[in-house]
This record gives sequence, C-alpha cells and structure tokens, in this order.
Amino acid sequence: MGKTESRNLEEQRREHGGIVYYDRGDVTGRDGQRYSRFAVQTHFVEVGEDQAELVRKYILPLFQPGDVLAFGAKVMAMCTGNVRTKEQEKPGFWARLLSPHASETTAGIGMHDPYKLQLAIDMVGAPKVIFAAIAAIVCLAACKQSALSFEGKVVDATMNTLVIANDGGEITINISDADPTKVEGVLLGDIVKVTYNQVPAGGENFINVVESLVVTAPSYYRVIAGSWLAKGVNDADFYGFTLAEDGSAKSINNLTFRAKEWVLDGEELVAERYTIDVMPSALEVIVPPRCKW
Repeated sequence: MGKTESRNLEEQRREHGGIVYYDRGDVTGRDGQRYSRFAVQTHFVEVGEDQAELVRKYILPLFQPGDVLAFGAKVMAMCTGNVRTKEQEKPGFWARLLSPHASETTAGIGMHDPYKLQLAIDMVGAPKVIFAAIAAIVCLAACKQSALSFEGKVVDATMNTLVIANDGGEITINISDADPTKVEGVLLGDIVKVTYNQVPAGGENFINVVESLVVTAPSYYRVIAGSWLAKGVNDADFYGFTLAEDGSAKSINNLTFRAKEWVLDGEELVAERYTIDVMPSALEVIVPPRCKW
C-alpha cells in the first residue's frame, strides 16, 4: 500500500510523562482565537481496540481544561472494525480498467489503487462507479477553464488546505496534491499570490485546487526570526535572545531571564519564559506568566 512520509518533524518532537507528541504550531481560528496544535503519537492501533482506553492512556496525561480532541478517521475505523484488508479484496475487471486513470494524491491511498477502487465498487455497486467515471470525463471536458488567481493573507492552515483572505473575502485552497516545485512553504500571516483551478465536487460545488503559490510579502514570523541583541554595561558585552521559526526561543548571555517559547499576538511578541534567582545556597526556578514586548 506504500508509506506516506510523516509530517511530524524531529525538531517538533516533545515528551511529557512518557507520552511523545509533536508541536504542529499555532493557527488562528475563524473566531479570531489562537489555537496550538499537537499530534499525539500512539502505538500502532489494531482492529477492535478500545477508543476510550486510547484516550486514557495517551490523552489524559496531557489534557488541560479547554482542550479539544480530534481523532483521525483511520484510527476510528480501526477501533470500530470498519476496515478490510487487501487479502479480502479481489480487484475485478472494472477496478483494473478504471484505476490507472484516477489521479494519485499525497493524502493517502486513492482510487488509483485497484484494491481501493474495488472496495468502492463493493460498497455502492459497479453501475454507480461507472456512471461517476463517465460524469467526471464529461464535466472535466465541459468545465475546462483558465486558472484563477487570488492574493491575500494566509489566516488559517491545515495539512491539506489554506485559507487566504483579503478585503474582498476569503477562499479555501486545497494543497494536498501540490507540486512542491510550484508551491512555496507558507507561514500564517504570509501574503501570497495563488493560482488555482476549480474542480467539480458534485452538484454545483467546486474545490479550489492549487496550481502555483508564491509568497509576495513575508509574515512577521519570518521577519523577526533570528538573534536580537543589545549592548550590556560594557561595550564588549551583548545580551538578548534567539527566536527560531519553529516557535522555540533561547536567551543569549542572560542568566536571570531564560526565553523558552514565543508566539505573535497580532503584532505583539509574546514570550514564554522562566527566571532563575541566583542565591548563595541554591538556584530557585520561578515560572511567571507570559511577558510581552
């Protein structure tokens, strides 16, 4: 079935109480609130496992009031037993005929796999699948158009979509099949120009599929990442902090103020930090609230 490269990067890896999770960064919701996203690593979930036990084992040790939990569809399918193995599927004539003409995606196994297409045929019947294939050919021929364009600020992002807004409104762009040579990596707050095609998605609905994307103006996250220094008492002395693009922070030549993490609240820099009071007999670590600049 192939293996999809993980989107969880080693530098995002965190661990608490033996539970491994990945800091996937902050996003701004449609309500204007900032949300931190964390991907929790579990063991390989087998068919029939108890979903509640997974929550007790991996989520409760990390849970804080106000947290929202989202389960992946594949994990839910394993827990409920709603799965079929390749050994149970035998691709027939129509699956073998149609699958080579389906598009491949980076989001997982699609209809280009004859086993997956055979599963769809088993679920809804061959006539519906054949009709859908014919309808897709007709719609693509009838709806062929020049690529559209849109320029605005990236206000939200998921693994497969970007929400881009300007004074005239906002659009959601599907990037799951993006060509990395034509689509730059983006950060929240980037001003981008995107070209996209509208692909029929049933009825009068369309999906905006990215064709190319360029960052025309970087967000503050790109601009302020780096080392910020100020002169100390002596001209030869410097102190300050380093801000990394992944949200981590590190103090420079400052024993009493230790920067830990940072985030932007609008145009205001907010840093998570701790201080150390140096006393003759001990070091006392004090964790104060967030500080702002």
